[in-house]
Amino acid sequence: MPNEVSGAPKAQRARKSKRIIREDTREHERQNFPKSWDEQRVQKVIAHYESLTGEEEAGEDEPAWNNDGITMVAVPNELVNKVRDLITREQK
Repeated sequence: MPNEVSGAPKAQRARKSKRIIREDTREHERQNFPKSWDEQRVQKVIAHYESLTGEEEAGEDEPAWNNDGITMVAVPNELVNKVRDLITREQK
């Protein structure tokens, strides 16, 4: 009797896994960027932030913390999208 797990022979599962990986890779390659953004611009921004020291990172955040027109709050991850939606509705 062939070695089966989850009802599919090993070779069949391997082919399916490879197909899924190829599809995931193609989907990853088809990035949808906002207008005027492309892969090169994204990589440039990533390189900028990865090159900052901790002190430089804090220096970039500091103006937001000192802005009288906004309040910084901690939001549980599972509520972030709801908070964004609420802000968007209120700004309209």
